[in-house]
Amino acid sequence: MKHLKEEPIYTLKTKLFTLARLWFTGLQLSELQNPNSGKQFFAIYFSIVSALFFLASLILIPVAFYKKKISWAGSQTAIILITYYGLAHIAFALQAKYTIPLRLIVLLLLARTIHGLFSNESAKKPKEDAVLESAKTNPELHFS
Repeated sequence: MKHLKEEPIYTLKTKLFTLARLWFTGLQLSELQNPNSGKQFFAIYFSIVSALFFLASLILIPVAFYKKKISWAGSQTAIILITYYGLAHIAFALQAKYTIPLRLIVLLLLARTIHGLFSNESAKKPKEDAVLESAKTNPELHFS
C-alpha cells in the first residue's frame, strides 16, 4: 500500500504487467541466446501460443458478451474463478506456470466463445433451454 500511495502510476503499470505476465509465458532469453540448444523452437512456440490464447481471450470473450452470443449464467463460474485467481495473485510477482490449473478453464471458455461467435444462435439462459426441451419432449406438461 505504501508504494501505491507514493507512486500510483508506477504501481498501476507494474500490477497490470504482472497480470499479463500471469497468463503469458514470455521468451526465455537464455534459451534464445544459446545457438546449440534445441530449445529455441519450443521457447518461441510456447510464447506465441500463450500470447494467442491470452489476446484471444481478452478480445473475443467481451465481444461475445456484447453480441449476446454467450450468456453470463453459463459462463459465470469460469469467469469468477479466473478473475478471483488473477486478483488474488496480482499482488505477487508470479510466473505463468502458476496458472496451469486454470488454463483448461480458460480454453473451454474460449472454445465456447468462439462457437458462440461463429454460430447463428444467440445465447439462451439455461432455464429457458430446459423449458424449451421440456415442451418439445412432453407437450402435455407444458402450460404456457
